[in-house]
Amino acid sequence: MSESEDEVVDPMAAALANLPPMRVRQVDLPEKMFTKMQLIVVEALQSKKLEKDAAQEIKRKIDTEPDFNQLPGKGPWQCVVGKSFSGSITFEAYHLAT
Repeated sequence: MSESEDEVVDPMAAALANLPPMRVRQVDLPEKMFTKMQLIVVEALQSKKLEKDAAQEIKRKIDTEPDFNQLPGKGPWQCVVGKSFSGSITFEAYHLAT
């Protein structure tokens, strides 16, 4: 293979290699879904200027993504994006109770 030929690169591997550092305290999603969620969040944050627009984009994508709606107690999903907020959520693994 010559240097001028393009190498075949897995798009998922390339996207995962470019993820910024993240701090996640707890996640109940299966690893495959968590990876998809990370990609959706990074894409929304990079493409939208306002946090509310990024939150809407993330929610729209996960509400329409078949993998995220096959979980027990599926959607609708809630999405909050920002730095200065607080909240308290009581949940059961794979279920959200209000």
